[in-house]
Amino acid sequence: MSIKLIALRKLLIKSHNLLCSQEKSTEERTKMMSKPLFKIQERVSEIDISTKELKELKDNLNDYSQIKEKGTFWEKIKLGRRPNYTIEDITKEKLILQEDIFMSIINLAKNKSQGIVYVEFECDEVINKSYRHYALADGELGISRLPRVLRLPEDRKKFNIETIRETINQNVFESNQPWNIQS
Repeated sequence: MSIKLIALRKLLIKSHNLLCSQEKSTEERTKMMSKPLFKIQERVSEIDISTKELKELKDNLNDYSQIKEKGTFWEKIKLGRRPNYTIEDITKEKLILQEDIFMSIINLAKNKSQGIVYVEFECDEVINKSYRHYALADGELGISRLPRVLRLPEDRKKFNIETIRETINQNVFESNQPWNIQS
């Protein structure tokens, strides 16, 4: 919670001129502050589509191998040519996708965007030496809600897209636990 408050303070300082400006409408200012969050959401959506395609390719490769080993004569004839990719190729592509989203978040913060704060660098706060923390403006004008904090590990091998997806798609108005109401 303290990370979010520190980041919110820095977001307010960083975007003071934009928030107080009357040159742009509230919608335009909200859009500018929410831009980093939406860019990361789009990137995660693209990664999801690519991941599904890679899963389909892997399933096709597994099906081919299984039919080649245990299939009937007619299944083998119907099978056709071997796919021109391997499991290693699919694994490499997944790693490239992870690296891509990791670097896109870092580059977004380096571009000094209005709606993102690199907590350790801009706030001089070290929360955890093993992680980088990026706070994204959330809500109307980027200040009506506490920022969403992305934790990126310093060791890229520990990076997991799922944690980013959970943070980005988190809905504060939904309960994590279903209510068990009994009469």
